[in-house]
Amino acid sequence: MARLKPWDVDGLGHIEWENPDAGSGGYWLVALGNTSESKPRIFRLGYTGTFAEKEEAPFSSAIATRYRKIQKEKQWRFVRIATEAVAICFLAVFVISAVLGLLQFRTVVSASMAGTFEVGDVLVAVSPSIVEPEVGKIIVFHYYNLERTEFIADFSHRIISGNESEGWVTKGDANESADIGTVLKHDISGVVLFWIPQLGFALQPQFVLGIVILILLFVTIGPDIRDFVNQRRR
Repeated sequence: MARLKPWDVDGLGHIEWENPDAGSGGYWLVALGNTSESKPRIFRLGYTGTFAEKEEAPFSSAIATRYRKIQKEKQWRFVRIATEAVAICFLAVFVISAVLGLLQFRTVVSASMAGTFEVGDVLVAVSPSIVEPEVGKIIVFHYYNLERTEFIADFSHRIISGNESEGWVTKGDANESADIGTVLKHDISGVVLFWIPQLGFALQPQFVLGIVILILLFVTIGPDIRDFVNQRRR
């Protein structure tokens, strides 16, 4: 029987013999180097005592299987680290922007802008110091009674006329008439950039908790489930 010399495979660390058909005289060998860059090398040994390297083996190699598993674990480790880094950066930006008042998320609770955005949609708005209010834009503002003695609510309506110095006239797209009174510069807390349909319903605490649990399960036991499924298939 031919023997594999240590110098035949650089840094030889592990070998595995397989003889699927003893009567054929053909032997298969899987060799793996002991360096981190090593990949399994597969050889078929013939009658003459020589061997030829092959791309695949006609049997399930423990060394090759273990190598593939390690490589998948490395890939998933990188994905987990990258995902966590992106999530942390996003969360940091979100928290800092929210604390400084530069970014707002508002859930629509009335139908005054129906046809543009609906109840349950989430508005994404930025500070008026970043995007200036102007006619045609939708703004988030503090709405008062005509005498400005009583705060009523925060509205998200469109500017239809006016200016910064004299005040803005606003109106809900679904309303027949404009809002009572004018909106002054210091009343405006945000200018709407865009809105996300129905996200407000998805932000309910129980829904958010379920999503977090699913993500944690996917990241922690996802690779093990895939390995189990792949082994069952083989």
